[in-house]
Amino acid sequence: MFYKISILFFLLVFSSYLNATQTINPPRGYSLEARLKETNILLGETTQLTLIYRYTDVEDYEIKEPQFSGIVIKELDSKDFKDKNGSFREEINYSLTPQREGNFTLNDLQVISQIIDTKYKNFNNRSKYTKEFSLKANTLTLEVIKLPNNITAIGEYQLKASVDKQYAKEAEVVTLTLSLYGDGNIQNLDALEPKIENATLNLLYTTRSKGQCIYLQRYMR
Repeated sequence: MFYKISILFFLLVFSSYLNATQTINPPRGYSLEARLKETNILLGETTQLTLIYRYTDVEDYEIKEPQFSGIVIKELDSKDFKDKNGSFREEINYSLTPQREGNFTLNDLQVISQIIDTKYKNFNNRSKYTKEFSLKANTLTLEVIKLPNNITAIGEYQLKASVDKQYAKEAEVVTLTLSLYGDGNIQNLDALEPKIENATLNLLYTTRSKGQCIYLQRYMR
């Protein structure tokens, strides 16, 4: 019984040793940089965060997804390329849309990397030569300024108006369409009531397209 327990204990310890990944300090030639396109914006505006990971040779790595309280984050794009000095680089761009005013500290931006020790010579126990390290990017500060004059509608929009005909006879029906395109917190166009002299307007319908952020009102004269 003692013999079986000893064998089992030895196998567990030996297995842990084989699969252990050594944690090391970041070697030279590896860095993680964070940049903000604008550091001062109005509430409702969006800025861009760029993470730049520079490395020479990795087995694998993971750039942690940014998470900041009070900010909506969307990944825009990423690209990998080789620098002129022979090192490699990955750049990831994110849009940041704060949901409140104030100062935001953007930290805990991190990448975890694994490399293989140069002593590795195609042995079976590859994990024994795997080394892991983490890098943190520089801390950024984003100032979000309160909107003036108690403005509550925020975002970037374009308002367009069109009619279905340029010329009409008296009492002939003309359709007027109002469209609002963009992103922000406006939910509908109910507050917009156009006034046209010598014309009676009847609202036909109001629609909204979430995918394209389009708000549509159609009137009949």
